[in-house]
Amino acid sequence: VIENSSLQPTKVTSYEIGFKQQVGDYLNMGITAFYKESIDLIGAGRVQSTSDGLVPVGFVTYFNNDFAVSRGLDFYLSLRRINRLAVDIAYSLKYASGTGSDPTSKNSLANQSGEELPQYVYALDYDQRHTGTVNLDYRFGSEDVPKGFLGDVLKNLGANLLFSFNSGRPYTKTSLPTASTGTTGDIFLSAKNETYTDWNFRVDLRVDKMVPVWKTNIDFYVYVINLLNTEIVETVFPATGNPYANGYLLTPSGASLYQTNAAFRKLYDQRVEFFSNWGPPRQVRFGVNVSF
Repeated sequence: VIENSSLQPTKVTSYEIGFKQQVGDYLNMGITAFYKESIDLIGAGRVQSTSDGLVPVGFVTYFNNDFAVSRGLDFYLSLRRINRLAVDIAYSLKYASGTGSDPTSKNSLANQSGEELPQYVYALDYDQRHTGTVNLDYRFGSEDVPKGFLGDVLKNLGANLLFSFNSGRPYTKTSLPTASTGTTGDIFLSAKNETYTDWNFRVDLRVDKMVPVWKTNIDFYVYVINLLNTEIVETVFPATGNPYANGYLLTPSGASLYQTNAAFRKLYDQRVEFFSNWGPPRQVRFGVNVSF
């Protein structure tokens, strides 16, 4: 793709209207509706010419030829701390559609044909319809603890539990790949971004205790990412719809190679293990924050 120094800035128009309300002394909530339109987004296009009047030639460059629209709702509910417990809930409903997810999304199509590129609206790669979190924070103060050793342990001790979820993102179903490390086939079996991955769920936990030392606060904490070690799938192979196998073993050449080549059979799973297909597994972190 040849660079284009004549590109214009992208133009964004957004609208937002919301409502928030406090209920009593402890509860407040709000909801916001939004609409954002982006035009003159950068996308690949083809400059067509002819060499001898018979054989069409040309080149691909970037143009301001795409647009995108995002619209949806944001909702939150917050409960101030009661009996040591504070609760925050957030949820977003969002639809993202347009003619190009990023500047490179039509590079291959522009390079393959001299015909005019199609301009139709589809769900963009980042169209994640449902996203939400539930945050629970339980915390002792310096005075609301029993006397004695137990009180010293519980003083300024807190636990935070974060539950997050999201629906899947779209992808285009394709035929089986023709290479062992191929990520996609050559033939589309669905409309652009018509198929969605599954939902993801995750729980994070943080436990901390603050200890005052002279004029310094030392906060010791344990932070567990993905406490339940749930599988978080970020990307799947378009031919199979799962993150483990690209589908090459389902082809005649792949099945034959798997049966006859011991080294290939042993290493195949590692060849298609793309770490970007998954979110984080369980991780345990220990740390200290010092503030003064």
